[in-house]
Amino acid sequence: MKIIIIFLSYLTTTNSFIHNNFNKKLYNRKLITTNNDDYHYNFYLSQAISIFDNNILNFLKKRSQQKYNYIDVKNDNIYNYSTFSHKYKYLKKKKLISISPGGTKGFYYMGLLTYMKEQYNFDNFIFTGASAGAWASLFSTYKYSLRDLSEKILSISLDDCASIFEVQLKLKSELLKSYSITDFNLDKLFIGVTVLRGLELSTNIFFNFVDLEDVINCCIASSHIPFLTGGFINKYNNEISFDGGFSNSPYLDLNNTAIHINPNIWNTESKNNIIDYYDLIIARKESFSDLYDKGYYDTKLNKKRLRKKLFNNIKLK
Repeated sequence: MKIIIIFLSYLTTTNSFIHNNFNKKLYNRKLITTNNDDYHYNFYLSQAISIFDNNILNFLKKRSQQKYNYIDVKNDNIYNYSTFSHKYKYLKKKKLISISPGGTKGFYYMGLLTYMKEQYNFDNFIFTGASAGAWASLFSTYKYSLRDLSEKILSISLDDCASIFEVQLKLKSELLKSYSITDFNLDKLFIGVTVLRGLELSTNIFFNFVDLEDVINCCIASSHIPFLTGGFINKYNNEISFDGGFSNSPYLDLNNTAIHINPNIWNTESKNNIIDYYDLIIARKESFSDLYDKGYYDTKLNKKRLRKKLFNNIKLK
């Protein structure tokens, strides 16, 4: 409890800082008062996010990059990198797709990955991701048509969801009604989560999940940003867990990564691969279906670049 109070005090201080800076920005921009509560909420959130991104994310990344754990969930085993890479050395013969955080861009990833799987054979691939990238990695391990799975996901009514957390809970409920662990190759999946143990932050790579509900809970833990995507505390595997994007590299890395997917993968003008917290705002200009279509057709338009990235790594169907 004492540890939680210390950490909560830190965030409370930060929230005060956010509030003060927000008031300054509000004054400088001379925002005209309106009756649109959603506008005010999203404007306030956007200001909070800009402060959060610059002042908290870097702090957490510095702390979490100091220690990596590899967690076999089903057998309750913890490995360091040396032991893990030796015990699971056969994984080095696989090709790895890593997928970055991205907020609502997770639906863009769905379209991108659907196109990729229609063009290439994924049999020799394993997947690793954090936050939205964790969900996309789980999506990628589906044994059958990703287009069919996408249609199922996009048919779920998410319009009444007020936050990313509510979207995730709705997805969890609906997916568990229609699918089971046997529909996914979960032995190909490795999810990054930032974990608070005592006063120590670490990057935990979870694998060998118990069942589909367990891996979905891990995806939710990997997407948890205090106050922005849910409440303050989220626990997975009996530990306080935060967004995997709080780590510099929340991925399995065995020097066999074939491609790293991020929201700007096809944007040649952008060098920014980090989390864009504005994508956490649920009020959006593009629908989830639009994001999916954009991911699919952007990748199709860039098929030569995709082939160049993967040419020596996987076989065409």
